[in-house]
Amino acid sequence: MRSVLRPQAARLTPIPAVASQDPIGGQLVVEIHVPLNGAGGIVPGDPGYEFGWIDDIEEFLDDESSDGSFDIYDEGEDFGEAYAFFVAGAPEEVLLGVAADVAALPGVPSGAFAVVTDDKSEEIGNGRRVALS
Repeated sequence: MRSVLRPQAARLTPIPAVASQDPIGGQLVVEIHVPLNGAGGIVPGDPGYEFGWIDDIEEFLDDESSDGSFDIYDEGEDFGEAYAFFVAGAPEEVLLGVAADVAALPGVPSGAFAVVTDDKSEEIGNGRRVALS
């Protein structure tokens, strides 16, 4: 198993407690679910007012993954009343740390959570749920 560590100085929020380190059947994937409930810190009247934070999160994930510490598994997508982002390619602690950092970004609606799953899951949202905020 490859160990990938992110510098602690860059940590925005503490890593959530991990209940179990048991391997899942396939490649580990962490889904980051953010409620589609508003604009966060975007000023009314600006383009992208309602969900501009989606672009902010995508930019953050692109920037953070550029060092190879984790991968963006798939494009984000609407899922029920949330927007889901997908990260993989690193140990669970690292991926949950990325998810916690996303939840702490300015303008991101409260109530974000992560789902720990794998690439063999047939549906989004199936897995162990981890609160992020």
